[in-house]
Amino acid sequence: MKQDASRNAAYTVDCEDYVHVVEFNPFENGDSGNLIAYGGNNYVVIGTCTFQEEEADVEGIQYKTLRTFHHGVRVDGIAWSPETRLDSLPPVIKFCTSAADMKIRLFTSDLQDKNEYKVLEGHTDFINGLVFDPKEGQEIASVSDDHTCSYPQNKRPVHMDRACLFRWSTISENLFATTGYPGKMASQFQIHHLGHPQPILMGSVAVG
Repeated sequence: MKQDASRNAAYTVDCEDYVHVVEFNPFENGDSGNLIAYGGNNYVVIGTCTFQEEEADVEGIQYKTLRTFHHGVRVDGIAWSPETRLDSLPPVIKFCTSAADMKIRLFTSDLQDKNEYKVLEGHTDFINGLVFDPKEGQEIASVSDDHTCSYPQNKRPVHMDRACLFRWSTISENLFATTGYPGKMASQFQIHHLGHPQPILMGSVAVG
C-alpha cells in the first residue's frame, strides 16, 4: 500500500482489474474487524488492513492480501458473515456476493485447503443489496429490482417497491427495514416483520 496524494486518498492498493465494490467487515468477532473484501469483473479479494494505532511498527497503514477467489462473473455486492473469525484454528472466512447474473454466491474458506461456494438463485432482476443476519449469521436476505425481498425463513418472497438498501435489526432477527432507490426527492421507508405479509410501518425519507 502506498501514498497517492494525486487522488486525495491516504493510501491506494494496486489491483489487477476493475474494482466494482469494496466492503470492510463490520464485525469484530475473533480479531476479524480489520478484514476487507473487494470485487471486480470475475474475482473477490480478501485482505487485512493494519493501522498504526494497532501496531507500533506499522507506518500509517499496512495492507496484506489473504486470498483471491475466482468468481466467474462481475461482483456487484459483498456482505460479511458474523461467523468470520481469524483467531480460530483454522480461521473462518465467510461472505456472500451478489452478481450480474442475478445470483448470490456464498463463500466459505479456512484460507488453506477448504474453499467452497454455493450458488443461491431466485431473483429475476438486478440485486441491489444483501446482508447476513447480524446475530447468528445463518440467514441471508436480499432486495432486487424484481420488487422482492428474499430470505430463507419465508418460502414466498416479500413484494415491495424497488428497494435499494436492506438492513437487518440487531435487536430482533424478525425485523428488517428497506428503503427505495436514489433519484427522487424522497424514498419509501418500510419496516417488515417476518411474521407479517405486509409492512408493519411505512414512511417517507430523504435519499442520500
